[in-house]
Amino acid sequence: MLNIECDEMNVFTSNTVRILELMADCLSVALHNAQLYEQAKNSAKELAVSFTIAKSLISSLDLDDVLHTILEVIRNTFGYANIAILLTDGDELYVKAAHGYAMKVMKKVRLKIGEQGICGKVAATGKMFYAPDVSKIPFYYVGKKSIRSEAAIPLEIKGEVIGVLDIESDKPDAFTDKDLRMFSVFASQAAVAIENARLYNETKELSLTDALTKTANRRHFNLVLDSEIKKARGYSRHLSLAMIDLDDFKVFNDDFGHVAGDKMLSHIADMLKDNLRDTDFVARYGGEEFVVIFPETSHPLALKVSERLRNAVETRQLNIKGKGRKKMTISIGVATYPGNAEDKVELVQIADRALYRAKKLGKNRVESA
Repeated sequence: MLNIECDEMNVFTSNTVRILELMADCLSVALHNAQLYEQAKNSAKELAVSFTIAKSLISSLDLDDVLHTILEVIRNTFGYANIAILLTDGDELYVKAAHGYAMKVMKKVRLKIGEQGICGKVAATGKMFYAPDVSKIPFYYVGKKSIRSEAAIPLEIKGEVIGVLDIESDKPDAFTDKDLRMFSVFASQAAVAIENARLYNETKELSLTDALTKTANRRHFNLVLDSEIKKARGYSRHLSLAMIDLDDFKVFNDDFGHVAGDKMLSHIADMLKDNLRDTDFVARYGGEEFVVIFPETSHPLALKVSERLRNAVETRQLNIKGKGRKKMTISIGVATYPGNAEDKVELVQIADRALYRAKKLGKNRVESA
């Protein structure tokens, strides 16, 4: 409404009124256009935010990178400093990514689903929950004392809740309906990112891990050996390699069956992992053969560690159901770059030759190139 008043009587002529009506029409159009412009700006802003997050989903399959991008976009666009993405772990929620909270809070927070906090309730019900005043929520979990309002949105994949997007504010009733709608979009995108990253990691793990022994497979071994050879060459350091073969494994399979043989292979793999250093790398090379990469390790030290492996395998027996306790021995061949070989192919060949020598000299021994 355009309202105009005057202290004098009958001051507005018909012409004046017509002019004012025209002005009112112009104002009406201007105001309407301004409203449309604001709506367009807000829509563009929302689309830009959504696009930024969507772009991060396809540009990276690293879960931490994607979640960090989502939190950064929400924080930079809306100004909310306290944001967290929590994931389910059994019957609990834990913080996977967050902004605005102390590290010790992020590490220690584990909420019982359905029992603790607004996030716990959302994870149990699969429904968004908005608390304009957290002091009035009896099950509110205090993560930061300054918080006054909180919005929690479920992260769902195929009807299953896998986590919660949680956004908190120091102001009471801080979130509008539009904010909550946008948060739901972000939550959907975060859920897709988490699922994509999980599937990618599972596929990657399957492609690099031996299914039976849960050690690295040959493909993974080749990738690591490539990398370690480059580092050894670049920094003029030693790199040792041990080729390991189970002695008379075919006889063991014939006597006790392939199920027992598989169990023995897993047993040997566990023994190798238990007796290696954190920096060493073990892989199943094929059949009953394993291989160990010793980064930055001289030939004498590699021989010493290999002897420890051989002794550990020989002294620890495996209980075979219905057959009693059985033991296995291993033969090991060791070679070192650059002393024995100039490249990775030659290193493997020399180590394999040393293994053949160990077999020929009676098995259950470590031999050098």
